[in-house]
Amino acid sequence: MPRIHATDATCYDYCLDCWHHAGYADEAAAHADHQRGDGPDGRGDCFGHDCPHPPYEDDEYLCAACGVALTDDD
Repeated sequence: MPRIHATDATCYDYCLDCWHHAGYADEAAAHADHQRGDGPDGRGDCFGHDCPHPPYEDDEYLCAACGVALTDDD
């Protein structure tokens, strides 16, 4: 958890603290904060909430809000 695909299909990963602090457990709040235009190739709104992600510990994934390294606990 917590990964959000913005409306333009860009992926944003968050640590659990930032996910909860920003209110992103609420899908409407997450959508409102991740408006980035339409997705590539005319796909329209590509928003996704709490999307699957690769294992965070297999590579260097950082929280999009605070920059802390993410672990599989996030």
